[in-house]
Amino acid sequence: MAQLTATLPGRVLVTGAAGGIGLAVAEALIAAGVSVIGSDRRERPEGIACDWIAADVATPAGRAAIAEAAGSIDGLVLTAGIIDAKGWAESDEAEAERILAVNLLAPFFLVRALDRLIADAGAIVVIGSIAATRGSPLTPIYAASKAGLHNLSASLALALAPRGIRVNVVAPGLIDTPLTDALNDRLAGIKGLSVDEIGRERVAGIPMGRMGTSREVADAVLHLLSDGARYTTGATLYPTGGVMAGAI
Repeated sequence: MAQLTATLPGRVLVTGAAGGIGLAVAEALIAAGVSVIGSDRRERPEGIACDWIAADVATPAGRAAIAEAAGSIDGLVLTAGIIDAKGWAESDEAEAERILAVNLLAPFFLVRALDRLIADAGAIVVIGSIAATRGSPLTPIYAASKAGLHNLSASLALALAPRGIRVNVVAPGLIDTPLTDALNDRLAGIKGLSVDEIGRERVAGIPMGRMGTSREVADAVLHLLSDGARYTTGATLYPTGGVMAGAI
């Protein structure tokens, strides 16, 4: 009986690696024996054994620092992201520009800065969001930034395919992360409900009946990084607990 095996890249850079999905991806890669370079505005979390670059991916100086320190890599995982939770009528221009800078422009310009450092036949995985597929009056700029990121990733997949570099998106649904906690707090204030009530209300819309975990998203990332997905590029994988199945 044939065994399912997959080989991961030898050296992978993970942005947004100080917490949430980024940290889970870094930890999963390290556990699998991959050499990981983590990057974040924050310092390296305790207990994670990897090289670290403290830099702001949303600035040209930060991206230059990452490119200079990272060296040659076989894989890149772009997880850095921020969310607005003020609603369409309250979002201010400075906040909108920051969200677009981090969520949309930074991935593009970082990939360009790392272009010749990424090995041919390498892999890039971008963390998108189910929010890219629908409107959101509470988080309009975030949703727009993720929609743009999905399209940008498709463009990068086409641009880098001649070098054998694959670019794919993992677009999670409701995941148990600090970002979700912050949004639940905001929703609770708007709706006059407790945070627990908001959590139950949001989970009620998930066919599998629960939030996902950061590790479950990380597992999807590892698959797309591996040679098990060697003929997959320009694709989007949705770990949403079945929410996308009801989107049509």
